Amino acid sequence: MFMAKFVLTRTLTPLRSEVSRNDSSPVSKMAFSGRCLLFLPDCIDEKDNYGMSAFLHAVSMDAFDTVKILVENNTDIFATDYRGQTAVFIAAKFKAIIVLMYLLEIYRARKDKEGAFNPEMVDQLNCDQDTPMHLVCHNGYMEVATLLHEHGARLDTLDKDKRTSLHRAAAEGQTLVGKQTCGFWRYWC
Repeated sequence: MFMAKFVLTRTLTPLRSEVSRNDSSPVSKMAFSGRCLLFLPDCIDEKDNYGMSAFLHAVSMDAFDTVKILVENNTDIFATDYRGQTAVFIAAKFKAIIVLMYLLEIYRARKDKEGAFNPEMVDQLNCDQDTPMHLVCHNGYMEVATLLHEHGARLDTLDKDKRTSLHRAAAEGQTLVGKQTCGFWRYWC
């Protein structure tokens, strides 16, 4: 019996292949001197097969300089991948703390300026109904959990199994994050 195996290959956009090198100078030169934008005016937010733009890929690599260049040149900072994961979710997932702090400050400034018209990126749900706080409690990332809490992450949000982030920490045996989250609950209530 013959079984065909299909592999989803990642098509790299020109900008995304430069981001993969984790060097901000070629990204800056390529994207914004016109080499990329000359032929594809929307290439700054072009996505690959996984829904990852150059910005989201740079966030996942904790490439702060590249993220900063892309943000300064009007990339879509509210973009999501094919699973509905925002830049905050991806930064939390890969413990990209410097990039996460930068993004959270941008979102906070925009929220202060625009108010209710700005989506709440700290508590944005992905396709599995997880928030970034659910993910970091599940994985035991204490410093990321603290950072998200300082920027207003909700602790009462339920995932698809009706569990809070504290439940997720307890289920995975993440006792330190569980204790920290209990401390957040005392402060929050």
